[in-house]
Amino acid sequence: MIIICGYLWTDNHNRKLMKNFNHQLSHHYKKAVQGELSSQKELARLYSRGADLFFSNNNGKNLHTSAYWYEQAAKQGDMDCQFTIANIYENGIGIQVNLQNANYWYYQASLQGDSLSQHRLAQNFENGNGITQSYQDAMYWYTKLAEQGNKQAIYKVGVVYDDGLWGFTENNELALFWLDKLDPNNKNSPFDLRSRLIILKNPIDLSKVQANQIQIPQQQYTNTNKYYSSEHYGYSKEPTAQCWDGTYSYSLGKRGVCSRHGGVKYWF
Repeated sequence: MIIICGYLWTDNHNRKLMKNFNHQLSHHYKKAVQGELSSQKELARLYSRGADLFFSNNNGKNLHTSAYWYEQAAKQGDMDCQFTIANIYENGIGIQVNLQNANYWYYQASLQGDSLSQHRLAQNFENGNGITQSYQDAMYWYTKLAEQGNKQAIYKVGVVYDDGLWGFTENNELALFWLDKLDPNNKNSPFDLRSRLIILKNPIDLSKVQANQIQIPQQQYTNTNKYYSSEHYGYSKEPTAQCWDGTYSYSLGKRGVCSRHGGVKYWF
């Protein structure tokens, strides 16, 4: 008896939560299609998480549609959504992997100063992931990060100058300028940082280096990638029903809806 009452209470509770979830979807959808940024972001968030139901996986989560709305918000210039859709493209979260689109959106967010996007873009330029390999462009974005105090980037830029990597001329002054910003006693510092600094500081007194001798690369990145419009993975309308197996129906009629998916669980 207790088990039955518990099941009925849980089912009733879940129905209320799902009804509220669908109400939020409907409310934000009307505004999202009209171009309201906050509603586009909220739709993306709702679809990425689904309703918080008890003991149920059929909670309205739809990563496919979530990606669609993240990109709509990204197109309006929202930096956080630009990074998110780039990450979605790079990792194939709900949609197919598309590294060209990923780098496009990392670049857009990087222009707005998003450090996470700048780091991913620098790495992708360094390794040629979905973009033409360019050490010059990688160095440009690593330097941008180093200027913001990113320790990984500071070390990367310092080592490039210290060892004369990637076609850059070996420059001990610049190497010391960057590596000296790191604490060699920090247990998280690279193991060879201390030795590098000892070697660099031996012949160089950084205080005597003229400021104009330290030239930070300022090559402006030109986006040579064509903008690859997203493949159509979203829908121009909201679902009209949810089936018992968790799938959605977009049918405008009611006959036969969800007939192969356990029947209709909710009408929207």
